[in-house]
Amino acid sequence: MPTTTQPATAVRNRRFERADEAPAFQLTERDAEIILAIWRNRFLNSRQIQALVSGSSDKILRRLNGLFHAGYIDRPRAQIDYYSTVGSAPMVYAISDRGARLLNERYGAALPDADWQHKNRSVGRPFIEHTIAIAETHSALTVGCRARPEIELIDAKTLIAAFPKPPLLPDRAFIWKTEVRRNDVIEPVSVNPDYVFALRSPTISRRCYLVECDRGSMPVERATFKRTSIVRKFAGYIEGYNAKLHERQFGWKAFRILFITNTPERAEHMRAALCNLTRATNVRQLFYFTDANALAASDVLAHGWIDGNGQTQTLI
Repeated sequence: MPTTTQPATAVRNRRFERADEAPAFQLTERDAEIILAIWRNRFLNSRQIQALVSGSSDKILRRLNGLFHAGYIDRPRAQIDYYSTVGSAPMVYAISDRGARLLNERYGAALPDADWQHKNRSVGRPFIEHTIAIAETHSALTVGCRARPEIELIDAKTLIAAFPKPPLLPDRAFIWKTEVRRNDVIEPVSVNPDYVFALRSPTISRRCYLVECDRGSMPVERATFKRTSIVRKFAGYIEGYNAKLHERQFGWKAFRILFITNTPERAEHMRAALCNLTRATNVRQLFYFTDANALAASDVLAHGWIDGNGQTQTLI
């Protein structure tokens, strides 16, 4: 009797549908850690979860599958079009309503415990990809510092707690509002980094970093500052630095801004644009550039970044 082969699209779609009857599943402490890690990052892919949560890779994958079918986490459907061309890509996860209720009960997270499924269905793929890129930096730093326990990774929440004055909105704590001049026109410019962290060890003082994850969609430069561009970001950061906003708002004496982009050519294009914007070498050295593939292939703590002056730098 001939067998029928199910269309690949149907098989892929099934990955995003829960079983009609959830298999027997008992929640473990590791499961709660997985749900917490996903919530803290908004989205994580399976590879990042494997890096952040202890346990064998195969066991983590099995727990993710169980958590999905038990309704604790979601697989955002915006991935479906990506799976139609790259079926082996790591699955992306988000928390569900049931997962939010668990975090509230176990950790006192005070999360709204409804509408997460709706949010996960309505979110677009570009937002997911950008969030995953930010999470990639976080997971790389976590793994790197885990391997070198003498290096302390300081998160944004801890940095905010040490501000000279508490921010009005914690989720916008690192925003800078400035005014910059371009072609004799003054424009208001706000910059808000994607991710913030600091590193410290017994032999180095705290080093603070603002991270910009660039997916290659924003123009590097425009004729004016009325619309977003990479050079507009540079100008906003430079103006904030010159006005010592890092000291007044954050209580930092020094910092660096990391630009992670999609190709080495774009990273060099950014650096060249920075050099055209300012000749001040002390300002150029605030900016470090790299591409995501090069960063992923190395130890983030030893990785060689190129600063605005063309010199190789490391984070520690």
